[in-house]
Amino acid sequence: MSNTVIQLKKSGTPGAIPASLAPGELGVNYVDGKLYYGDGSNTAVLYSPGGGSNFGTINADGTLVVSDTDGDVVTFVAGSNMTIVGDAVNDKVTFSANLLPAFVQANTALYTANLSFNTANSALFPNVENQIIVGGATITIKDLGFANTGSITPDPGDRQMQRYRNGGAHSLLPGSLFGNYLLTIVNVSTAGAITVIGWTKTGGDAFTTTNGHIFRCHCVIDGDGSTLVVMAMQ
Repeated sequence: MSNTVIQLKKSGTPGAIPASLAPGELGVNYVDGKLYYGDGSNTAVLYSPGGGSNFGTINADGTLVVSDTDGDVVTFVAGSNMTIVGDAVNDKVTFSANLLPAFVQANTALYTANLSFNTANSALFPNVENQIIVGGATITIKDLGFANTGSITPDPGDRQMQRYRNGGAHSLLPGSLFGNYLLTIVNVSTAGAITVIGWTKTGGDAFTTTNGHIFRCHCVIDGDGSTLVVMAMQ
């Protein structure tokens, strides 16, 4: 007796689905291991053993998505700053999120909150003009040590009040950093001549080399130039 071979519509292409199947007709993708049947509208439907649904229940952030009808399909919808890529060959879904807009929004909210807090608590906030501060502050004078040779260039960003001891001939320079500060120079027994170099404008009293003499200098450096005003304290 000869054998009778019954062949179904078939495909060996990964991810291939029959374009249509007659009602009750079968088709198989033997690479994916999936069986399809034709429903009443000639549509190929993936066969699920037991006639159940394609998925059970999905918990979507507290909302239960239940499959209660054969052929139900879960649909993922891309949202704001969210992209979704489906891979039918490898049965994989990739979710990607652009967190930069959320970060910018959160950073802006944090900036606003800090500004409100600092304003209410009389604290300084960076890069904000016309702030009202209640109370005061003290400054620890920055000690630059001895200058007895070469040159010295105080940094306006270090502190608003600075000092050093004149222990020998040297030069006093403004530097290129913008700002203003009070500079106190105290002569010691080996004090030498102080030469001012690079200042746009100088004024006030002349430096001396007398031991114990003190000089208070008002220094300003900005894009328009630099000024040095000297006041002898004796």
